[in-house]
Amino acid sequence: MPEALAAAVRPVRLAALDTRVLAGYRGAEGIWAGVLAGDGAATFFASHAWQSAWWRHYSRGRRLLLVLVTRAGRPAGIGPFTVGRSFGGTVVRFAGTGASDYSDLVVNERVASRREVVFAALDAVRARCPDAVLDLEQVPERGGTASLLAEWAATRDYELRGRPQEVCPYQRLPDDVAGLDAGMSQSTRRQDRKNTRALQRLGPVRLVASGMEADGLSAVVEAMAEIERAHPAARRRVNSWQGRRGAFLADVLPAAAAAGQLWLSGLWVGDTLVAYSVAFQQSSVLYGYLQGYRQEYAQYGPGTILMLHLQREAVRRRIRILDYLRGAESHKVRWQTGAEVNHRLLLRPFSAGPAGWLAGVAHLASTGWRDSLRNVPGLRRARDHARQLWAPGR
Repeated sequence: MPEALAAAVRPVRLAALDTRVLAGYRGAEGIWAGVLAGDGAATFFASHAWQSAWWRHYSRGRRLLLVLVTRAGRPAGIGPFTVGRSFGGTVVRFAGTGASDYSDLVVNERVASRREVVFAALDAVRARCPDAVLDLEQVPERGGTASLLAEWAATRDYELRGRPQEVCPYQRLPDDVAGLDAGMSQSTRRQDRKNTRALQRLGPVRLVASGMEADGLSAVVEAMAEIERAHPAARRRVNSWQGRRGAFLADVLPAAAAAGQLWLSGLWVGDTLVAYSVAFQQSSVLYGYLQGYRQEYAQYGPGTILMLHLQREAVRRRIRILDYLRGAESHKVRWQTGAEVNHRLLLRPFSAGPAGWLAGVAHLASTGWRDSLRNVPGLRRARDHARQLWAPGR
């Protein structure tokens, strides 16, 4: 083979990956945005706006561990972790755990593969917390991180326990509104027209698919909170607009709006907000995060009217997937064309010392029975009621 041709086909050797720990979210916006732009599997819950707001409101008792992975100085990925304690041992979790519907590393696939970043980031975590249990929740199947975590555990002498954790229904949207309407049942279209006409007899009807914050974000948030407070079962429900969660969302919404990722939707009859929806956009996916409506208007199906309006506008704006997030409630399953399965993965090092080993066993056992109890409907309702009584701000 001629020397010039041999040089042309010789494999290119990529520079090795390096890792370092970022001091925090402040000042990392540019790096974060660059990595996120190269991640085709990233969700809104991986955004700097969501992650940094979560840390400001839910960081108590945790230490931040943001692992930046680089190749030849170029940011290749970020592993957003926190370090805490459980049963006297160290536990590493994803930042955002509890609030995020999806958790994952962020990977700039133009710089490095997902496998490279996952392995480099977890090796960095292992070096800093060698005896820690890794308790990684809400890891989606898509993107491949769940299988990569299993591969890493097998090659690093970690015990792996994994289980499906949540189902997230989604709706794949057609290319145009005509296709969307054609896919609906005739009864759905007829009921939509009938209910809209009935509402119009009560007063002027206004539908907004996004941009409701133009009326003043604080006023809109108060209107949504009032809908939840007026619900007949308000005492048994967690009001997402109150307490710590309300403060967290009040932090996230303006940041998402500034980035063009907030869809704040509403249905008014006259001056009354009858139904609302909060959704976040990442690339061509829209994540439906919160919905609510006034119970006294329930006979008119305001939630469905608003959802159909939102779907049509999403199609017009080239949204390809409407993700209804965690939970298989009937109002989500009604629209779904598929479902994402999230997994909870627990990784425990076999090399941990006696104290670390016992703490790891205790943590794994406790998460096992807690997950089982969460699936018992009666106990789940009792837990939610207890939280409302004793910790209404959660």
